[in-house]
Amino acid sequence: MIKSAIAAALAPLQTSIDALTLKVTTCERRQGRSSEVSALQADVASLRRDVDYLKSIDFNDLMIATEDRDAPGEAAAADADAETDEELTAAKEEQNIFGNLSDLVGTFVHPVIQASHAKTSTTASTRPSIAALDVTTPSTDGHYRLQLRVLMPRQEERPHI
Repeated sequence: MIKSAIAAALAPLQTSIDALTLKVTTCERRQGRSSEVSALQADVASLRRDVDYLKSIDFNDLMIATEDRDAPGEAAAADADAETDEELTAAKEEQNIFGNLSDLVGTFVHPVIQASHAKTSTTASTRPSIAALDVTTPSTDGHYRLQLRVLMPRQEERPHI
């Protein structure tokens, strides 16, 4: 009997709790849907901006700049020819620079060495000096750096008579 009295007293409360649970569930679903709708609306706005951007592009200019599809090999062949010409020109320049290097050493370095021998004191060694020409790789501006090193033998100290 007590159980039935308690159940009868709690029945309206259970109904109210069920109604509130249903309302909370409905609100949560609506809230979830509204966040999904907001996300979709943001995506649609982004897509509209992309479409507006694409509409603003002049595709005629792009079409003029493209290669002719009827002759795809001609453009590639022209590029390859230009590349080969550049390589040959670079090889010739390098050969001209380094091909005459020994003549350069003979023409400019040896007179400098002889002049330096004439300026040295009589106590200097009579052994020949060694000239070394260092060639570094081209810098970013395309110029080569040459460095001349003259290796003089050490002076031998001889007693003065």
